[in-house]
Amino acid sequence: MAGAITGECDIHCHNHNEYVLVFGMYPQKRLTIADVSTPPLPDHPVMAHIDAHAAAVLAETARAVKAILDRRAQMDRDGRAHETLFVNMGERHDVPAHLVTGMAVVENVRRVVPEIVGALEYPHDLTARSIATQENIDIRSTAFRTMADNITEADTYGQIALPAMSALSSRAGAHYTGYALHDYLARAFIPTIFNDVSRDGYSINRHDPSSAASIKACEGDHRDIAYWWEKMSGMNVPIGMRTATGVHVRNHHMAAALGRFAEETGARIAFQRCGAAHVVGQHQNYKPAYSLSGCLKADNRQVQNIIMADNPPIKATAERVMRDDPALAGAMIMNGMLPRLATAYKDSQKSCPAGDKDYISCVEHESAYADELLRRVGMGDHVIEEDSIEALHKRCINRARAVLVLMNNPAHGR
Repeated sequence: MAGAITGECDIHCHNHNEYVLVFGMYPQKRLTIADVSTPPLPDHPVMAHIDAHAAAVLAETARAVKAILDRRAQMDRDGRAHETLFVNMGERHDVPAHLVTGMAVVENVRRVVPEIVGALEYPHDLTARSIATQENIDIRSTAFRTMADNITEADTYGQIALPAMSALSSRAGAHYTGYALHDYLARAFIPTIFNDVSRDGYSINRHDPSSAASIKACEGDHRDIAYWWEKMSGMNVPIGMRTATGVHVRNHHMAAALGRFAEETGARIAFQRCGAAHVVGQHQNYKPAYSLSGCLKADNRQVQNIIMADNPPIKATAERVMRDDPALAGAMIMNGMLPRLATAYKDSQKSCPAGDKDYISCVEHESAYADELLRRVGMGDHVIEEDSIEALHKRCINRARAVLVLMNNPAHGR
């Protein structure tokens, strides 16, 4: 792996709207995370605190980028240049500022360390299964259908899955910002996989080979009533996605899949986007040993955790881990300054109910808010250019279809 980082970096702040990271061994090498000129603000209630929100996103982006690059530099100095640094970005899926911060962190890190990959907490077979059940005639076209059964294996870098998912659904709590995230990863050609288990309703799909393998790997750690009933009766008991066992299995699956992907691509940094409860655990049931960090550590992986959500159970668990595990404590930062403004509307809802000021309640307000945050952290180029979600869907469908055609007919790409 090339491009080792030799010195740690320092943060220099200018008026809370520009952060410059200067690398100690190379003072001429600077990474600027800066505010940029923006168009007039839309007249939306969610814009009332946009200045403070943008300043917080900038500050926490700079802090996270510094932590990641410092950790990568330390690994290089310790003779671990050949190993991947795994960065768990724990968020609340319905908070646009968390998704924007995650995008800004990835973008600024890759300016220094370009050998990066990403993973999203979606079922690994989500694209194929979603395409197979769609009624939209454009999505069920021959090009899509011919790849539906093996799209995961064929789509090495997410160039089908990302635009296809933006065409099908954002699959994120913050709907519009989820579209922006998918669009950014696809356009930036950041190799990306979906790495959660396959689902059967609200349970883990036991018939999926990789999901079944993770169940088998984790079953010895869970001796609950369901486990013994299954052993005595010979019947498979459903494993709920949010049970202690289910979360452990999911974390094991995500860690294993991203580990393999990082090795296959030679990545120096691998980013995992996931809910904050996955990172180090939450409540007594989600034990740290069963968390993403625990699963990665069990495989002797190097981990850096960025926890953006700061609700009490997650914060308490993180603080306990930081107290009880010194090694992990040095590899974790809490982004407690980030805005908590969340979305609360259905994907199809376009209008905004009157009086809803404590959360974002329509796609127009979310798009205005997320676009402004993106501009102010220097990512204005990644604001979605279409005037409507329908137009975005059409572009994403065309992009995914074009990739499929090239994969089915390699000569077309010469």
